[in-house]
Amino acid sequence: MSTRIPLTRGRFVTLLSAYAPTLDSSDEKKTFYAPLHSTLQHVPHTDKLLLLGDFNAQVGANHQVWQTVIGRHGVGKSNNNGLRLLEVCSEFSLCITNTMFQLQNKYKTSWVHPRSKHWHLIDFVIVRRSDLHDVKITRAMRGADCWTDHRLIRSQLSMRVRPPARMKQPCKRLNTNALLSEEVMENFQRTLNHQLEELSKPSEGPSNGPKLTAEWESITDTILSTVKSTLGVMHKRHQDWFDANRKEIHVILHEKNSAYKAHLQQPKSAAHYQRWIRMRSQVQHHLREMRSS
Repeated sequence: MSTRIPLTRGRFVTLLSAYAPTLDSSDEKKTFYAPLHSTLQHVPHTDKLLLLGDFNAQVGANHQVWQTVIGRHGVGKSNNNGLRLLEVCSEFSLCITNTMFQLQNKYKTSWVHPRSKHWHLIDFVIVRRSDLHDVKITRAMRGADCWTDHRLIRSQLSMRVRPPARMKQPCKRLNTNALLSEEVMENFQRTLNHQLEELSKPSEGPSNGPKLTAEWESITDTILSTVKSTLGVMHKRHQDWFDANRKEIHVILHEKNSAYKAHLQQPKSAAHYQRWIRMRSQVQHHLREMRSS
């Protein structure tokens, strides 16, 4: 997936999200790196580039061979997928920010092997070599509150996103369905006729452009104000289910977060762990009920 985000001073950053196949999928690797290569070629050279994803690749710590791609703080050894990724990064002048910062291995590795229980670095944040100064730190965040065998990789960058342009207030739809009532229709016709009669009559003589425009605007404003005062505007019938249950959702989420904090403070306590699991299941059940109702 790719998206282009506007920055200040007329700059842009192209954000790419990728998921690479495993080592066993040789055919799928070809179908993955070919479109990735094509996508990188079409990114404008003036854009900053952020390539994020699970590449199922180990790039190792051989800084002497790949000086411009990885830093001095890599992890483990490289594999075939890692060599393929290193070649792509070298071709497009990219560098892997996970290897640029001196951290403990527990803050660099992102995935544990299910059999050997060894931690590896296979999730990367990759930027252009010229934009490496924008990256403040890239590290793994432990303790994600979800079922996953990967650690979240967080990267802090100094980029200023362009503020969104202020949009005009959308015009509300007029309640024309009210004209189905004969009483409302008669009231609307009577009021509109009265308002139009009060408008000043055009003066005799040839009509020039600005005067005709003013008269037209006066008539349209009168009609629109009459419609709004007699018929009204359409209102949203169905309120969003999340906003409608905001208070109740806040309470159950607070209880779940409290149980999770207690579990983190005493991870060996079975009671705190069971309470956290029970509260998380209850939150999911309540949210499903609110949405369906």
